[in-house]
Amino acid sequence: MAALPDNQRRSRTSVLILGDWVVDEYWFLVQHHSRISSHTGLAHYRVLTEQEQDAVVDLCGAGHIARVLYDLQRRDALDLDLIGIGNWYGQDTDLIGHLVHARGTPGCEANFGGYRLTPTPCKADPGIRLHTLNPASPTIRVIRLYHDQGDGLEQLSRVDWEPSSQHAKVLQSRDQLSNLELPEEGQVLSIVVNDLNKGVVTESLVLALARKYPEASWYVRTKKLKADWLEKLTEERHIRLLVLGPEVAALLRPWDRWLEKGRVTLEAKNALVELKGDNVVLISDQHEAIILLDRGKNLATGNPATRPSLLSQLGWPTALFGALVAQLQSSDSSLTRENIREALQTADTLAGITPPSRLRIREETRELTVSTVRDWRKELAKWDDAWKGYGIITGAGEPQALEVWRAMGQLPGYVACTREKRQIIEEIGRALRKFKKTADPTHSLSILLQADPGAGKTYLAEALAHEFDFDLIRYDITQMLHREELLDLFETVATAQTGQARRPLVFVDEINAPLENEQLWGAFLAPLEQGIYVRRGKKFGLNPCVWIFAGTKFREASNQPADKLNDFMSRMSLIEKLDYDSLQQAAFERAGKNAREQFIKEAQLEQVYLGAMMIRREYKDVREISRQILKHFYHGIDPAGAPARELRRLAQTLEDVQYGRVTVRNCDAWHVKFELPEDKDTTVRLEF
Repeated sequence: MAALPDNQRRSRTSVLILGDWVVDEYWFLVQHHSRISSHTGLAHYRVLTEQEQDAVVDLCGAGHIARVLYDLQRRDALDLDLIGIGNWYGQDTDLIGHLVHARGTPGCEANFGGYRLTPTPCKADPGIRLHTLNPASPTIRVIRLYHDQGDGLEQLSRVDWEPSSQHAKVLQSRDQLSNLELPEEGQVLSIVVNDLNKGVVTESLVLALARKYPEASWYVRTKKLKADWLEKLTEERHIRLLVLGPEVAALLRPWDRWLEKGRVTLEAKNALVELKGDNVVLISDQHEAIILLDRGKNLATGNPATRPSLLSQLGWPTALFGALVAQLQSSDSSLTRENIREALQTADTLAGITPPSRLRIREETRELTVSTVRDWRKELAKWDDAWKGYGIITGAGEPQALEVWRAMGQLPGYVACTREKRQIIEEIGRALRKFKKTADPTHSLSILLQADPGAGKTYLAEALAHEFDFDLIRYDITQMLHREELLDLFETVATAQTGQARRPLVFVDEINAPLENEQLWGAFLAPLEQGIYVRRGKKFGLNPCVWIFAGTKFREASNQPADKLNDFMSRMSLIEKLDYDSLQQAAFERAGKNAREQFIKEAQLEQVYLGAMMIRREYKDVREISRQILKHFYHGIDPAGAPARELRRLAQTLEDVQYGRVTVRNCDAWHVKFELPEDKDTTVRLEF
């Protein structure tokens, strides 16, 4: 964003920055060994920070927004009067103000670490006016400890120090604006909200500001998807910018990204349709940015140059939010592709914290990309086509296409079209994400799947292991001859947990199959509950890991109470039914007959996508497929009769497939009578 000439600068306007102001401390450690040290606990560390040279304190949340706007105001000659509103201890006001400008102000040491207890702010004006809503409230602090391992940096722990719920009640019970010296109506044209869901941003406060400043533009970032105050605000005011960070994105889509091969996934599309704002931004953990512009008319996507890491992830969504606010502050028009590119570059620069000079940490980079701004209505029309009939997209001026990636954009490589199946996959994904992000889990994550034969249980386990970077260990009970082989399974798991960077995901198929005329439920009780298994009278330990058990109709596996089925099921973290009958019944229970009919249509559509994928697995160069074949996949196969196996058989019996095309002439072995003769067979393009 280039600086404006003096004759083009906007008149000075006040910007209110409302939200949770958090003071972050970052401590970089190395292990320390001393013969004379005592009371060292489990580990003894020494701080790498050197006196007065390394910044270890910074602002997070609304404070980070203020710092970003302050830096950009100075860099790009924006004439802004910054006013901060939040909740912190009154005597910390001066220090917090200096943290806003400390990064770029020579002589200000408010953010430095050192061998003294009290930092030394400079004498310069911080460039911001601050108002605390409750001067008696504690300042929110977050302390992060990082350990230098030599081959990389790991986060040891995070300690949050924040007000109790009692302080939040105090805020909600008082007139929050009455004691604040705020500008008059007409002087505030922008209100920036960063809500970390810690009790500061309330419906009463937001509506009071909206009524005090009726002409102000609102810029919002929230960690709560459906906050009451946000719904009320959208009823009264237009939100010029609404940003949902990765914390919210993970609740809707646990796969850490919103894009599949640069294209918007179904979950991203659904979220964007529901959200209200002139410009709406979704951010994933991979720092993908999806921006819906011009009140839902156009769409752009972008990736920054810096890859996400322990350090670059800190504050990156907030920095992008602040950069976009600054772009919109300098213009009355909508965001452009160049605005988005500059905002991504700014976010890379102003996110995170610089590690101590003694640490040689290099961030991984990639090419900064921003897509061409395109018509969002056409994107919605493509999704509408992809989710009805045979899934064929018939865009104006474009060749007809079956875009298979749309059916497996939720979990790459796994086709799922029915609403009920997608909800189960998301639930499993959230559980795996939570387990993966738990530094030291105390219990295993155990999942029991009921599915039809040939329904792709193994492929689902493979896709989940790949997506969450687990080490997949596969065992099939029907391939075991003796019960002793179970001990081999446990030993394999124990070995995989020794010195391996990746945690194992253990997939046990056909769990309800008997072995040596016995059910095996009881054999897994001790490994799941106590983390042990017994061999030749000796106990061996297993660390917590992910177990996925799969079978068919496991509740009817046995009527004998002694087979331990109930005990086994009580150890499960999740029990999910992916078989056709159970999914159809769930649809009926959700919304009655109409939902069940819709479920059947979605199941038939799923067969179309699954059949195309099966053909692609057999013939890697296939790019076109007959409409009649897709129609047969939809109408000619009963979705209740294990369609995956039939579709696999059909794909494997194609004949004379050449030139990347599959038509009815390749299907003689199918013994299917197609409606149209061969010379009138039409094909559609396949995209994966």
